[in-house]
Amino acid sequence: QNWITPTTFLSVARENLAATSVGTYALFAGGRGVSTSNVVDIWDSSVQNWITPTTLSIQRDGLAATSVG
Repeated sequence: QNWITPTTFLSVARENLAATSVGTYALFAGGRGVSTSNVVDIWDSSVQNWITPTTLSIQRDGLAATSVG
């Protein structure tokens, strides 16, 4: 197997987060690291760059997400 070494990472390491994609954007929200997170990271694959993280209204983990279309 060939493994790809990541060249970029989420702003906060966490598990149990929600992930989905819309167009050229990949969104990663919430989760749990040291504590429950409200961070939302957005990757724009068209420019291969992260958009400044934003936040959920409250901290959440164990989320689910889906894409439509």
